[in-house]
Amino acid sequence: MHRFAETAKPNKESIGDSICEIDDWAIYQLARQEMDAIMSNWSMQLDTTTWLAGDLILVVALQKCLLIRPVVLGDDYTST
Repeated sequence: MHRFAETAKPNKESIGDSICEIDDWAIYQLARQEMDAIMSNWSMQLDTTTWLAGDLILVVALQKCLLIRPVVLGDDYTST
């Protein structure tokens, strides 16, 4: 999120490394609520006509390939 919502860069490089970053459950819950609010506010400000314009592209480094799919907006989120 730090690239999109201008939040601080994570302290750890991977999710696995960040698992034990916060020992106190109450502090973790507050941090999570703050990040959820940031993500919600960020998403409400998106201009979907430009943000989702064009195809979605997933780079699969292990298989050395790209998966390209058109953007389909609506209630159907099943993969094709």
